[in-house]
Amino acid sequence: MIERKFVPDHATFLSLLIACAHRGLVDEGCKYFESMQRDWKLVPRSEHYSCMVDLFGRSGFINQAHELTNEIPSDRRTTAWETLLNACKVHGNLELGEVAARKVLQDDQLDDGGMNVGRCGDDQIVHARTWGEERDGM
Repeated sequence: MIERKFVPDHATFLSLLIACAHRGLVDEGCKYFESMQRDWKLVPRSEHYSCMVDLFGRSGFINQAHELTNEIPSDRRTTAWETLLNACKVHGNLELGEVAARKVLQDDQLDDGGMNVGRCGDDQIVHARTWGEERDGM
């Protein structure tokens, strides 16, 4: 990018992070995420954070995904919690998955009174709600 005098924007870095997540390139993804902030002075958006959580989650680094999710500014966290919930489901981490499910439910209630049942286009939040309701009933 630098050699060709290309100035990357938010979309450029999102594309790079998605590619890294799908290829399992954790180190490269971390370098791009840091570079967008340090070298290009771009503030990560919720989709950048969620993509990093996805990168860690897909690669089995659930604790790193959780740590990053906790560091995300609160106005950009909901999708990251949903992404973490999915990673927990894939890797069978019930304990952290319960934490993520509760955060998804909490954020939904703060966002729109808890009326949202499918913001991500899949049934992840529905599972989170069911999981949370079953757990509360115990």
